[in-house]
Amino acid sequence: GKELIQGLKYPIHWNYTGAVDNVIIEIFYKISGVVQNQLITTSTLNTGSFVFDCPNYISDTCWLKITSTADDSIYSLSEPFSIKRPIYEIVFPNGGESLYSGEKLDIIWNWIGGPSTIALQYSLDGGLNFSSITASTPNDGSYKWTLPNILTTQYMIKVFSTIDNEADDTSNAVFSVVDPIISLTKPIITDTAYRETYMPVYWNFRGTISRFKLSFSADDGLSWNTISNSIFTMGYDSFMLDTTYDSIMILKIEDYYNATVFDISDTIFVQAESLLVDSLNLLYPKANDTLYAVEEYYIVWHADSFPRDSVNIYYSTDGITHFSIATNLLNDGIYKWLVPSTVITSNLRIYIENIDNTQSDIVQDIVVLNPQIRILYPNSNTEWYIGRNYYILWDEYEGDFTPAVIDFSADKGSIWQSITSSVANADTFKWKVLNYPTDSFLIRIKDYNNASTFEISDYFKVKPQKIYLTYPISTDTFIVGRDYYITWYNKGGVDSVEVQYSVNGGSNWTSLGVMANNKYYKWTIPNYPSSSVLIKVIDTKNSNVNVISDTFTITKPSIMITSPNILSHWISGRYYYITWDYTG
Repeated sequence: GKELIQGLKYPIHWNYTGAVDNVIIEIFYKISGVVQNQLITTSTLNTGSFVFDCPNYISDTCWLKITSTADDSIYSLSEPFSIKRPIYEIVFPNGGESLYSGEKLDIIWNWIGGPSTIALQYSLDGGLNFSSITASTPNDGSYKWTLPNILTTQYMIKVFSTIDNEADDTSNAVFSVVDPIISLTKPIITDTAYRETYMPVYWNFRGTISRFKLSFSADDGLSWNTISNSIFTMGYDSFMLDTTYDSIMILKIEDYYNATVFDISDTIFVQAESLLVDSLNLLYPKANDTLYAVEEYYIVWHADSFPRDSVNIYYSTDGITHFSIATNLLNDGIYKWLVPSTVITSNLRIYIENIDNTQSDIVQDIVVLNPQIRILYPNSNTEWYIGRNYYILWDEYEGDFTPAVIDFSADKGSIWQSITSSVANADTFKWKVLNYPTDSFLIRIKDYNNASTFEISDYFKVKPQKIYLTYPISTDTFIVGRDYYITWYNKGGVDSVEVQYSVNGGSNWTSLGVMANNKYYKWTIPNYPSSSVLIKVIDTKNSNVNVISDTFTITKPSIMITSPNILSHWISGRYYYITWDYTG
């Protein structure tokens, strides 16, 4: 018999004779050999048609019963059919991915049927056990999740119906959440350090690290001495090089809770403070250092011959106009500076002077670049459907900015179109994909105030929607004048549709109207008998997205005289009723 999928809409059609005003519709189903039944409707007009959402009664043996509300001895039973579970399909992550703990990702799935909500779970042991991500979220195919700080190569994702946990899908294979990575960017081998001055340290990292440990070694890493084990700043720190530091050393920055995650600096040469011959020496940043706008950096200096009272610090991008960084600053040798967003240059100059302007120093040729953006999602493995909502996820790993501008291109970057012209830089934005099917889709994130700060995603696929007709089918015969339901479902977002019919095999089409995508349409059959009838359902925003039914039949109404009949004997002069039944 016919297979129905739980959660999809299906029509019920029946014929009748005689006077029946209203009917009851029930569904019967057999589970474990026991027959049960539930009402679909307690009363509906006896029009010969009804549409319903297929209920969650999973069984290979089901049937419908239609009964007169006035006389329960008047009923009809359908042919047996089955109800199958909804179909779910995990799209991402689906196996083989290598991801970092603490980063956001977009869990994506496709579905056919099912309720309006789903649940999501994850496994750390290849599917033997699962923990909850969410017990209920709208079944729209997309969910933003922050990866837990649990490292394993045996992750899996499961999506399932909130009313039937056996209606599910799991990632095709395991994926990994790997150790964070740290990259120590400063100091480098060309840096020379001096005792009794501060040493700034900078690093980048991916993944979840909440606490860092900084150490030094004077024997090329054979033994390590802790500088600080309580660093909570995300990517920078400083320490005083006192007299205990040897002339050659290396630094190590590591995850305090996971010593296998670390990076080690180049060799650093530490010299005596006495080698600084000038009274005021600007030590960091150095010439040719690279900074990033809207990022904090340490300005480090050494003052020797004048009293340790206060200093002024300025910057310039042209050597002519100077802007204040700090004035009347305590002369303690270090100051943390947030680089302005407007300072993008290959020749930043930082100038320091004592308060009475008798001593000064300057460092030139410092490079300041735009903030750096990393688009996490979409990526090269992404497949989006038009009309669906998906998350765009990103982060900034050097510098910062706000607000953000998000654009897309469907032609490999030749033309960019706006997704949003200004949004708070929260590293996440949910977007309904527009009608641009292509294998070369791109997303661009950029700084609203500085168009030269941007990042472009990898190419990925955007697929057109699909519409699937569930009724009518090829064996159907519709009767002129009767009401019948056309039903369908879709993959991808379809807001509205146009329904058309043809009575000549598709040579000509007549519109039944444009309507919201309710996934069904009640059609009163026109007086065009034909054995070459077709139905077409079209996405109003993209006429290339459509579906055409199998050929079916429209037949004329029929009348059957029930009295008189072959057995009737009428007597002249008497009154008799002429009676008939009809269809249509």
